[in-house]
Amino acid sequence: MYASDLRRYPTMITSRDQGVFFELGDGCLLDWARVEGLAPVLVFWNAVATEKDWFNYANTFRNGSQENMIAWDKHSDAYASADDAEKARLTRLMLGE
Repeated sequence: MYASDLRRYPTMITSRDQGVFFELGDGCLLDWARVEGLAPVLVFWNAVATEKDWFNYANTFRNGSQENMIAWDKHSDAYASADDAEKARLTRLMLGE
């Protein structure tokens, strides 16, 4: 996916509150990219992963030390400071279990 593809995303996000719709739910960026026939990827410090391999890399979002993630947010911080039981719960949540 290129910047020109992102400019074609049909929903204008103009506030932080609207940002959640860009990330998940009906019409989110990932769903839109799939419909458009684009190949979404995740970019880590050490790899670029196609969608089928997103969960096969170590130390990414809610996975190990998370050191291979380029961007951190409050969810990354919550995982980093959690005990082992909470880390396991957060990982299951991410995986939709």
